Amino acid sequence: MRIELLSRYGYIKQMLNESIDDFLYMANITGTLWENTNTVASCNHGMASHIAHVFYRDMLGISRVDPQQKQVTIAFNDVDVTSCRGTIPVGDQLISLSWERKGKQIRYKLSIPHGYKTEIKNNTNLKIVSL
Repeated sequence: MRIELLSRYGYIKQMLNESIDDFLYMANITGTLWENTNTVASCNHGMASHIAHVFYRDMLGISRVDPQQKQVTIAFNDVDVTSCRGTIPVGDQLISLSWERKGKQIRYKLSIPHGYKTEIKNNTNLKIVSL
């Protein structure tokens, strides 16, 4: 819940940094995210994997996908990451996004299914450049 609240109120950097503090050691030990903060209980829990969705949304920037309206919203956020890439299935097609921060620019490449529209939101002080 804390992760979602930090994200909702725009504390993306803090949310990502706290997520790393909370989850990286788990992934390093077992390759999974755990139900608890120790290895006494389940060491592979689906609820904790919600962080993958959050990373795609807030770090990669695939903020919203609306298959009925055929609309994809990309939101670039101010994060301490220099590059990111990912792919999300939409039916039998894919949405792929990759970006790299270069100087005062974020250079990105986006591939969306035919017929989809894209909305780009820039939540940074950097110039967004499509490649």
